[in-house]
Amino acid sequence: VLALTLSAQVEAGIDIVPPDGSSQVGKQHLFAIAVNGYKHWIPLRGAVPEATQIVDTLSTYYEFQDENIVRLFNKDATLSNITKQLQRYQAILKPQDSLLILFCGHGYIETSTDTGYWIPYDAGSDITTQERWLSNNRLRGFISNLKSRHILIIADSCFSGQILETSRGPLPRITQDYYARAYRHVARQVLTSGALETVPDKSKFGKALVMELEANQ
Repeated sequence: VLALTLSAQVEAGIDIVPPDGSSQVGKQHLFAIAVNGYKHWIPLRGAVPEATQIVDTLSTYYEFQDENIVRLFNKDATLSNITKQLQRYQAILKPQDSLLILFCGHGYIETSTDTGYWIPYDAGSDITTQERWLSNNRLRGFISNLKSRHILIIADSCFSGQILETSRGPLPRITQDYYARAYRHVARQVLTSGALETVPDKSKFGKALVMELEANQ
């Protein structure tokens, strides 16, 4: 659940704190991972600019403070650094906190096991050994052990739709009561650029997402 900045709240008529006072809203953390120049994989052009624009939009229009934003771009986006940050969130996140994880980069799916992967900067290119790949199964393990009630993953990568493997239902009517109830429940949501298919390097996903975030009332 993303809290709007004060100016946007007034326009939308929605408070950050639910009116019944039943649930405190904590800090909103943003973890952005993006890779253009890979060590062993074909380089990309659009991943880092897209992630940068999304982060800038979220920090401008939404309740993301600089001290709660972590960026791992290009050479910093190693499997070790990603893993260490996810472990850090397990230690510091409180139930009332929210976490948004953004990944822009290569993705891969192993058809023999139907397992999806994020490809960090230092990932090996051998599809058999899968050295320093981050599997969706491992990512789900990290997520399941976070205390935060609200976690959103935004992934612009190939085969990203396999992350949570959840069924979809109709969107609820967005009201003040909806937000009050939402803050009381555990939420694990994923927004992806594709399901189980490849997506282009020059992605329209990020551009469309930024336009929606800026226009959101």
